[in-house]
Amino acid sequence: MALLDHPTTSPYGNPIPGLDKLGAGEPAPPVEPDLVRVDEVARRGGGMVQVRRIAEHVQLDTETLTSLKLVGLVPGGTVEVCAMGERGSGIEVKGAGNATRIQQSVAQRPPGPRAVRAADRAARAFQELHDRPPTGVWSAPGRVNLIGEHTDYNDGFVLPFALPHRTAVAARRRSDGVLAVTTVGDDGRPQHADPLVIADLAPDVVTGWASYPAGVAWVLRDHGYVDGADLVIAGDVPAGAGLSSSAALECGTLLALLGLAGREVGPDHAERAGTGQVGTAGGERLRGRAQRRAGPDRVAVLPGRPGVVPGRALR
Repeated sequence: MALLDHPTTSPYGNPIPGLDKLGAGEPAPPVEPDLVRVDEVARRGGGMVQVRRIAEHVQLDTETLTSLKLVGLVPGGTVEVCAMGERGSGIEVKGAGNATRIQQSVAQRPPGPRAVRAADRAARAFQELHDRPPTGVWSAPGRVNLIGEHTDYNDGFVLPFALPHRTAVAARRRSDGVLAVTTVGDDGRPQHADPLVIADLAPDVVTGWASYPAGVAWVLRDHGYVDGADLVIAGDVPAGAGLSSSAALECGTLLALLGLAGREVGPDHAERAGTGQVGTAGGERLRGRAQRRAGPDRVAVLPGRPGVVPGRALR
């Protein structure tokens, strides 16, 4: 903390909570009541504004965040917000000799608990796609490592922890043994995987992102799970960012399928779920590699009890 000059706010201008409880500094400053959102400035006719903070959901949108930095829309910067244009045209922001446009859906996105947002998106998409509600919605978070990159599969120490970003799986049971999986992106567009017969799952049968939920169903087949399911997946765990989006997808699917069967997560489910990516070339060789690396990510994102570590994640 001394090296960082005892910060009280993040680089995006948001207060850092809990510093006083850690004895590392003063309490985070209270939320300023006079803050106004960019879209509200645009609705009022636009004008010059000084930026105080960048909302959490914008921080996760790397494309938007990069374009905002180019015009100087960073905490402490001053930019010109133009008047709201035609509906759907976005909000134009000028500064530093550049201009960018913020989509209204990004600027107006309300804050709220991530788990609720992801679950609501998944449930709404399920209703729209299947014309009936899901039996339930299960979710799992992403994770980040304080320590543990490449030490997990070398019998070393790890210290992962869960993030607020979540992947939600809305699910309904099927009696035909078919797994039908759909994922819904931030743009609301569904991507459908080919229907999969659980009894036929094996290495090299499934390719792409669908191999993760398919791999979980493949592993659960050894536990007697043979019924099918309709799954609709939505969430905000960034893919390819080292935040275990694949583990969140696997564990969300694991919780959903077990929930539909009226069963709880067993002590070895977390580890075995990670061995199940079915689709990549090499099949059984991948299964062996995944088994060495499966533990920490899934331990971090699945619920647990004090003193109990599922699988073999920690030494």
